[in-house]
Amino acid sequence: IKLGRHRFGHGHGNTEYGIRAQLGFVFCTVQSDHGLVDIELLLGIKELDRIVLVIAEEFRTMEFLQPFVDADSRLVFAAPGKERQNSVENGLAGVADDCTLVAIHDAARPLVTRESIDKCFADAAAHDAAVLAVPCKPTIKESNDGEFVLKTLDRSKLWDIQTPQILRPQMLRDGFKNANDKGLAVTDDVSVVELMGKPVKLTVGEYTNLKLTTPEDMIIAETILRDRGERRAGGLLGWLRRLLPF
Repeated sequence: IKLGRHRFGHGHGNTEYGIRAQLGFVFCTVQSDHGLVDIELLLGIKELDRIVLVIAEEFRTMEFLQPFVDADSRLVFAAPGKERQNSVENGLAGVADDCTLVAIHDAARPLVTRESIDKCFADAAAHDAAVLAVPCKPTIKESNDGEFVLKTLDRSKLWDIQTPQILRPQMLRDGFKNANDKGLAVTDDVSVVELMGKPVKLTVGEYTNLKLTTPEDMIIAETILRDRGERRAGGLLGWLRRLLPF
């Protein structure tokens, strides 16, 4: 992943971020090699010099991808790994040594907005690691056996974690090495930072940044897109229905 030297912003002054940074995205599919991200949105961010889509080779010639690949050389590919962290490591392997920030985003979250991305980059620039998140709305109960309630968790302390997750590349490399050395599996990227005792800033995101994992999610996503008045609603959801495994 080659990331370009630019001040990152969207309708904001450069002082909001306070750095001259190399920035970029690694997009990972989750649980399968099928996925779709809002590539059009990311390619619209001119400050990004390289965007890496982690996807199996047999899916790289899909019809919806070709126009983007042909039109913009910033979009490149990396091979997926056995687990999520392996996929991220594969994408991260190409990051330049002097890269300042790298963002990892799940392909199953195509509804992320430019505003949320900008906010998360700003927080990562200030705090070294940041993750989009929203306060947890439902009541969450813990169970040891899946049959009976053990206890009710304090909802005021719970956050629903999203992506992108943005951090210093070396911090991510060190975190993966620590997790691999200890044989630990992680389900999100900033977890490896937490395991090293480092702080991660919570960037308040939007509840509409859904992870599309069930047929019901597709109905909600289509409603959100149409409510935004986005012309791509029909095409995007059509491709998602073809690609996601349900």
